[in-house]
Amino acid sequence: MIYTHQIQIQKNGKISSTHLLLVMDPLTGLVLAILGGAAANLLSDSVRQGSSAVKRALQERFKGRAEAQILAQEEPTSEVLAAIRPAIEQEILNDPQFKEDLTNLITDSEKQSEVQQVGTPDPTQAQTHRRIFISYRSKEPDIGLAHAFYEALLGAKHVPFMAEEIIGLREDWPKRIDQELEQSDYLLLLLSNGAATSEMVIEVVRRARELCGQNGKPQILPIQVCLGVPLNYQLRSYLEHVPQERWRGSEDTQRLVSVVLNVVGQGISFTQQQITEPEVPEFDNEMRPLPEADLEFPTGVMKITSPFYVERDVERPCYRLIEQESALLRIKAPRQMGKTSLLARLSNHARQQGYRTPSLSFQLWEASSFGSLNLFLRRFCALVGRQLGVSSQRMNESWDEETYDSVSNCTHYFEEYILSEQEVPIVLSLDEVDQIFPYEKIAQAFFPMLRGWNELSKNNDLWKKLRLIVVHSTEVYVHLDGATSPFGNVGYPVILPDFTPVEMQALIEKHDLAQAREVVVALAALLGGHPFLVRLALYHLALKKVTLAELLRQAPTEAGYFKDHLRRHLWNLQQHPDLLQAMKQVS
Repeated sequence: MIYTHQIQIQKNGKISSTHLLLVMDPLTGLVLAILGGAAANLLSDSVRQGSSAVKRALQERFKGRAEAQILAQEEPTSEVLAAIRPAIEQEILNDPQFKEDLTNLITDSEKQSEVQQVGTPDPTQAQTHRRIFISYRSKEPDIGLAHAFYEALLGAKHVPFMAEEIIGLREDWPKRIDQELEQSDYLLLLLSNGAATSEMVIEVVRRARELCGQNGKPQILPIQVCLGVPLNYQLRSYLEHVPQERWRGSEDTQRLVSVVLNVVGQGISFTQQQITEPEVPEFDNEMRPLPEADLEFPTGVMKITSPFYVERDVERPCYRLIEQESALLRIKAPRQMGKTSLLARLSNHARQQGYRTPSLSFQLWEASSFGSLNLFLRRFCALVGRQLGVSSQRMNESWDEETYDSVSNCTHYFEEYILSEQEVPIVLSLDEVDQIFPYEKIAQAFFPMLRGWNELSKNNDLWKKLRLIVVHSTEVYVHLDGATSPFGNVGYPVILPDFTPVEMQALIEKHDLAQAREVVVALAALLGGHPFLVRLALYHLALKKVTLAELLRQAPTEAGYFKDHLRRHLWNLQQHPDLLQAMKQVS
């Protein structure tokens, strides 16, 4: 099919609009050609391999010209087709009738493919021909490497999918991305500097992990592409136990193509594949991803000593409250509002008071850990105990499944081996507890257990040692009743708000930007004080590579700095029809 799409292009500091004519592959929905000048993509597989009618039409159009000879090749390469792209553009843009004819041919090809797909599938092909979702950034060297994998996988009779070629270019791209992930056997994840902090990449990996936990696929195959910046906190946690390969330059391409073909061909993962350990950069909080020494790119959790941290009014009482007996703080907010950064500061404050500060992030837990309440609570106890120097053997000895239920065993373990053996208060931090919400049976037991512990602490000297900090996102699309929500009206609620104009002014001054008042007004109108987006905008303004006017103009477009953020929300809306309908009602 052929679609039109308007984009903005920045060149020599000026913004101009252009229309792209998109030719979509009838079999896979990929972009076959982007005609109109913004990107150099191809006529691709529909011309090279599949749609002979389209190929013949173009050959006839170019009869007697060099382009016809190129199209006559059995399978012309992407590079060869790219050379004749300008000629194809010119013909389609100058001749509306030819555009209509080509559209009809592609539509007919699509109908034929639907008829072909009705037949009985070949069981031998289902076992050997695997689907691979290729995630990459639409810049070099990512594009070239992605195409190298695509060509090799296609040549090996697998079914690769180039994700970036449809994102933002089709109205139904979120649905298509989700469908492809559900069907894929592998997620081939190219991690370049841009991908390391991309919200869209994070969402793709999160969804892949969720699907893998449910269905055993897709397996994730991460490849670092000249990666020299820290991964985003969430992305780093998702990939913590996943082996990664490394691409340093074109000399690595063939080796990695062979590795991926071997892995996919055998149906294994990098974990089972003998590979050379990649040189993973140290992801410590002191690293700065870009050369500006006095700036920090907003990648997630902010380091304790960051000069760019702005303390909000609601945060100040938390430091005093955590020093009190029976303290329970409930921190909640949407994503990227600073929950984990605040948690890190509270834990640091508790350590300064001499307290023990074990912490768990449920985002790091594999799906298998939520298999049953007993398994979940045993791991919970083991991880807390390990941070406090308690051997897991003690838990194994005290856990009596025949006589007591799991909650009783967990409570007994905390009394005998956690609280009794500590002379100082324990501040237990539980981050990303929303990861528990989908597991109803676990949620219905775990959260009431924590509430019960807090009640015990009010009259029991032993339990008075325990203080709890519980953090969760409000971007959770799972129904919870009052009995399981963490934690009803118990404890002190900390709901993190947007930055106020005064707080934004303070952050602008930290970035040494002129006309602070004008920036505050503009960003407040655009972003409403959203902490991450405000920091992202100020970072790029401070680099002085974009003006405030340009940033505002580009903001809602594919050329803007917020495109990943907008893509992620659009994908969420597509995944949750009820939420989409509610948004339509209030918009």
